[in-house]
Amino acid sequence: MNLAYLKSPDLSFFSDAKVQLEQIILSLGSAHYANREHGEIEQYIRTKGDELLRRLFQGYLDQKASIEPRLNFITSIAGDKLNYVKELTSRKLTSLFGDVTVKRNRYNQRRQASQFPLDGELNLAADQYSDGVRKRVAKETIRGSYDEAVETIRDTTGCSIAKCA
Repeated sequence: MNLAYLKSPDLSFFSDAKVQLEQIILSLGSAHYANREHGEIEQYIRTKGDELLRRLFQGYLDQKASIEPRLNFITSIAGDKLNYVKELTSRKLTSLFGDVTVKRNRYNQRRQASQFPLDGELNLAADQYSDGVRKRVAKETIRGSYDEAVETIRDTTGCSIAKCA
């Protein structure tokens, strides 16, 4: 067996993205899209492209979860030993490409707050929004109202954010 083959990375985490890319290419080469105007093609690529990017991001996160080590315990910030481990808990992350799921190990102990080392490694905020979404919201709200920012983000990305009450 070839040594390079043995050391090649596992790309199966990205199979959904590969399927999406192949579908986009097949659609663009089909008779259905042969005589469409460029604006329609551009919109199709943007929409399907956001889904492709979301699937790539999901593949990356799944790959990270698959190699996260399961430790016997971790020490909390307060110095407490957290030794109850639940593997592959999940949370939603709203990214510029759409919602993805972050799977990670949870460490806790009775009467102690749970901790998620992979969340720290990925530098995730406590709420569901990615850094990219936060940055985009900040830029858009500088230009106008929050409601206008919500609409612009919905129209130009694969995500949506909550409107103010």
